[in-house]
Amino acid sequence: MQRCLWLLVLASFFVAVSSAHAQLIFSVEGNYLYPGNQDVVLGSDAGSIIVPGVSGNDVLDAPPDFGFQATVAGGNWRASWRWFNTKSDFFTATGRADVALNHPGINYGAYTTLNANGEITLNVVDLDLLMPITTPGSASVSLFGGLRYVGYENTLNANYDAGGQIVNRSSENQLFGIRGGVEFDYPIFIDNLSVKGGAAVSLMAGESKFNQTQSLGPIALDLKQDVVSPGFEVDLALNYSLQLAHTGVNIWAGYEFMQFNNAVYNQNFVDDINDAAQVNDAINAGFHGVKFGASVEF
Repeated sequence: MQRCLWLLVLASFFVAVSSAHAQLIFSVEGNYLYPGNQDVVLGSDAGSIIVPGVSGNDVLDAPPDFGFQATVAGGNWRASWRWFNTKSDFFTATGRADVALNHPGINYGAYTTLNANGEITLNVVDLDLLMPITTPGSASVSLFGGLRYVGYENTLNANYDAGGQIVNRSSENQLFGIRGGVEFDYPIFIDNLSVKGGAAVSLMAGESKFNQTQSLGPIALDLKQDVVSPGFEVDLALNYSLQLAHTGVNIWAGYEFMQFNNAVYNQNFVDDINDAAQVNDAINAGFHGVKFGASVEF
């Protein structure tokens, strides 16, 4: 988070200096997001079929939670920081046939009780150049492009009674790249109301780290690998605008979706037998849900 704060401060300073004679817009947005494709299978009765959501598996869910976004814009520049965090816990005394957190070729046998907890944190910092397009009437359309930083972290701690097996896993993705897209604001039939939204694609590259330690067995890994991560996002909201003295105010609520591809995540098995330098099959991590926010223009 400290790195993202510094990036936001630097980007905001650049926006303010570049827009010295233009009005500044400050906005704060809250959201309630569902992490997609980010559950972790902890154990299984099947032994060979490890599928989240299938009966016979113990699964640590990635629950929805609140996040926020802060934005400063001026002239043709905009800087923003998005933060999201969710935590989860799991306990069972039912028992399963296999500990499923390891390579399928390694089986530590049945367990009776299991305690596990996990945490997902997402940080996104953007610096965009806005390019308005001339449109008829009061509708507005802008193209935008710029730089993006993504920090995606995940931790998992699981304690099995299978001979005292304790597994600790963490994965971290630090990605830098570019983003571009289009956004619009279209007035509707009621005064001061409009529909606004946008879509964007991104292409990022960086380093992913994966660490695993456990109390039993041969697996103790501290891996790094370079990744390329394309992504995309869409959002749509209903906006209400008003003028207070010399200050413009906007209030909105809507829906958003974003996805980051090729994220290294601790759901995946580590091929410790054939090639201990590789993490098998990264995931496409998605987030979607409702958002609500407000902005003021000075």
